[in-house]
Amino acid sequence: MIVGHVVFGVCQWGIFVVVARLGSVEMLGQFAFAMAITTPIVLLANLDLRTVQATDQTDRYPVGDYISLRIWTTAIAFVVVCGVAWSIAGNGAAASVVVAIGAAKCAEALSDLSYGFLQQHERLDRMSQSRILRGVGSFIVLAVTLRVTHNLSLAAAAYAISWLVALACCDLVMSARLLASHGKRLRIALRPSRGILRLALASLPVGLYSVAVALEFSLPRLCISNRLGDAALGVYAAIYSLVFVPMTVINAIHSAALPRLARLHRQFDWLSIHRLTFRLFGLGILVGLVGILGTYLFGGTALKIFYGREYAAYAHVFVVLMLAAAMRFVSQAAVTVVRAAQRFWLILGVQVGTIVMLLPTVIWFIGRWQFAGAAYAICLISVANAATQFLVAAAVRRNCKH
Repeated sequence: MIVGHVVFGVCQWGIFVVVARLGSVEMLGQFAFAMAITTPIVLLANLDLRTVQATDQTDRYPVGDYISLRIWTTAIAFVVVCGVAWSIAGNGAAASVVVAIGAAKCAEALSDLSYGFLQQHERLDRMSQSRILRGVGSFIVLAVTLRVTHNLSLAAAAYAISWLVALACCDLVMSARLLASHGKRLRIALRPSRGILRLALASLPVGLYSVAVALEFSLPRLCISNRLGDAALGVYAAIYSLVFVPMTVINAIHSAALPRLARLHRQFDWLSIHRLTFRLFGLGILVGLVGILGTYLFGGTALKIFYGREYAAYAHVFVVLMLAAAMRFVSQAAVTVVRAAQRFWLILGVQVGTIVMLLPTVIWFIGRWQFAGAAYAICLISVANAATQFLVAAAVRRNCKH
């Protein structure tokens, strides 16, 4: 899982490097803007069915219900993305990039459901192989297209096509084979049924939570774009793309631990839950400390090497953003425990509170400290979010024991 997530994360970070090197700061800003617009829309439509499926250790819902619901919601999400692109049609290039990235995100949504089925049965090797294929393939296709055409719209379209090919040739094939090996029959409903509606209601809180997390990343970008322009957004996106490298390690570890924790909850094995949670917490601290130290010592050099001399002037912002990410690395242990217990409404409430505090804080800090203010605001909110998540996790564990 770590290998798959790291390779995929590095490839996605490499795309930002390629756009910065082969394009321009404004082009990188357009790419980051398209990501910021499409990600919350598609995540809301996803309802984070992968988490529900991975923690469904009793097969409460048939596989066909998951697939049917995801197809319907993905189609709706793509229509909404196209509507958003049409609303900004005054900038034709930006609109076409939004549509292309939206198509890629919709393909990813269908692959994500395949990952949920693989994760549920702890076939993490197959899941990682697919992530490596998608990451490397999309990076090569986008880089070559941008190098040849110098057109971000065409490069984004090629990026979307590569993910559709990976979905058809890899993810669907692996899922079909795993279904057959477990003797499960796949029935996809063309019309919403009661089972699909029940699944949608059960998935709603965790889906809203994933949207709230995406907004936590997207809102600062939108504020920077609105207040400081596309060039400043391009710099911010370039710096934050480096933060995602250690974040992929944390995501891999917690993805592997989630179905195991869910099964331990069903078995009421509190000692094993405690041990696994403590290990997740310790790994979060370790990765966070390494990230902060590495950024403090080599952040400016890394920015200069990967993006260019003008980016190295923002090394202090890089350190602050890594500090904020480290708080998320640590608190992710608490979030995973609550998700494994399927107490989705609780983590949603905490994240909504975070979003409510985030927007005015970012706006005020940007007004006072300009570009660096966004990083200061994110760091402050991350500390408050981490403290609250640990309190909620402790309450859930006490409740489950009683």
